[in-house]
Amino acid sequence: MVVFGLLPHEQKMSVVHFLIKRVHDNDGNDDDIEPIKSKERLTFHVGYRRFTACPIYSQHSNANKHKVIFAAHCVCFVILCCICSTAAMETDVLLLQVVGCGTTFQLI
Repeated sequence: MVVFGLLPHEQKMSVVHFLIKRVHDNDGNDDDIEPIKSKERLTFHVGYRRFTACPIYSQHSNANKHKVIFAAHCVCFVILCCICSTAAMETDVLLLQVVGCGTTFQLI
């Protein structure tokens, strides 16, 4: 049995930023990875929540201004911005992309 509760502010919707890094195949060849377009529908697994969103990508840099990326081409750190429920603490994120007719998912 799993019991959990939400803090009062965790029920609200807000702009949330995720820092992600794409995974690569076991062979280590990063050239075969297809780019993921910005505003493409992805399925997010954040903690115990699961939802779909169309995130916008931006560069991860030390400056206070970040350029928008139209597609994530390589295995590098990228910031995803989307509107979803807030989380109280840092949690792991698992991103899935729908493949084919919508019955199969591919890990990003």
